[in-house]
Amino acid sequence: MQRELEPLEQDSYRQTLAERALPQLIFFAVEWSEPCRQMQEVMERLAGAYCATADFCSVDTDQQPLIAADFHITNVPTLVVWRQGEVLERIVGIRQPADLERSLSKYLK
Repeated sequence: MQRELEPLEQDSYRQTLAERALPQLIFFAVEWSEPCRQMQEVMERLAGAYCATADFCSVDTDQQPLIAADFHITNVPTLVVWRQGEVLERIVGIRQPADLERSLSKYLK
């Protein structure tokens, strides 16, 4: 089952992230990039499978450059694992679904 990622907006993302107790997986991408589109599908599948154990968000870095700057995003696709104001992990580039799930398993319990 796939599930859409929650888009983060510049005017509310700090509050949105601060209010969450679960780990947040924040996917940074651009609409026009094929690797980003491929990873978007993987992230939506993970969101469907693990929606009870983590929050899945997305940021279009073309539309929300200030959020990308706050997280020091220089390449896309990038996945940031965030919890309670701290970056726990940063994964840059495209990954195979099984490899990504294995890397994230410690946050998806």
